[in-house]
Amino acid sequence: MTETTHKGYSLPRSDGQAEKSRLDLQHQKWCLVHNDRLFSSQVPNDVKRILDVGTGAGSWATEVARIFPEAEVIGTDVTPPTTSTIENLTFLKANAEESWPFPADHFDFIHGRMLVGAIHDWPSFLQRCHAHLAPGGLLELPETCYPWDSALAGEGVTPVNSAFMRWASMAGQAWARAGFDTFHVLRHEYRLKQLGFVDIEHDESRWPVGPWPDDEREKEIGGLCLRIYGMFMKTAGVKILTMNGFMETEEAELLNAEALKDVEENHLSKKYFIPVKVTRAKKAKE
Repeated sequence: MTETTHKGYSLPRSDGQAEKSRLDLQHQKWCLVHNDRLFSSQVPNDVKRILDVGTGAGSWATEVARIFPEAEVIGTDVTPPTTSTIENLTFLKANAEESWPFPADHFDFIHGRMLVGAIHDWPSFLQRCHAHLAPGGLLELPETCYPWDSALAGEGVTPVNSAFMRWASMAGQAWARAGFDTFHVLRHEYRLKQLGFVDIEHDESRWPVGPWPDDEREKEIGGLCLRIYGMFMKTAGVKILTMNGFMETEEAELLNAEALKDVEENHLSKKYFIPVKVTRAKKAKE
């Protein structure tokens, strides 16, 4: 399978079947998080231009193009889908950290989901979002956060006795060494205000990893999360731990195997979760 590298670790191309399946499940999970909606922003029905940054397999962009058939929808990625079967949807190859191939003040809605492992320079990325939004345009950034945790942390479930949480801690350190800010969401509000965004809002929640919650919707999210992160760790777990020589391959393979076994066998008893934050903002009208 052809792979693409992002200055550190690599994932399979999003058009490979296994990775597309994982991304489709991830899209399904985010829709559940948004209460069966594609976004939480108040996007007007007459929206004209929509950009999906880091579109991956294009699931979000495809569904948005269908519910807004009069809008121009563009999905960008370093390895985007090769074709679109929807007339108002276009996929473009583009790196979000380089100059964007669009006019200023062009989009009414910009969406960028789970970009933590793709963006090194968040101030520049947010500045590009501001520059390419029309006055009054909307920005939405759904993202996972660190640190991953356990609902039973107060009862002793910590990285000391949890291989899954230890993997997450080491992966966060590896990402940081490679220049990825795993705590970027904590700085979104300040950076957005500095750029002139208004109406900045945040929704905070957490994904259970495994169907341990009592609530049926949370249980469904947890079941999807367990499948997705199992697939992710099998595909990229060792690559993340070893990028830029952070860990030796043998050590990383051992930790990754232990973490996979831990989360697959003990998710009900250790009640793992991953924090999530959705940031929304509006470009001020001139």
